Amino acid sequence: MHRRRLKALLAAYRGRWPQEAATGLEPGEFVHTLGDAHLYLNHLEQADTQLGREPYPLPRMALNSRVESILDFTYDDFALVGYEHHPAIKAPIAV
Repeated sequence: MHRRRLKALLAAYRGRWPQEAATGLEPGEFVHTLGDAHLYLNHLEQADTQLGREPYPLPRMALNSRVESILDFTYDDFALVGYEHHPAIKAPIAV
């Protein structure tokens, strides 16, 4: 994973998570594992494009603050706020 993106991911993890309110727990250890990570030769240009992009500010996950138990959350209790993305990068299918 690109170092800058990993740093941003870890910074988001270290921030206060809204789940604390519904669980009474604080975040612990962050573990990230890549399984079967590979890059095809016909995707090198697209990978360079992706790695050259500046990350947007991290979005925020907003949870319904009226929910008191983690077991009571529904899909509608979550909102991703401030999510931005770059245009799609087209790549041929690798066979």
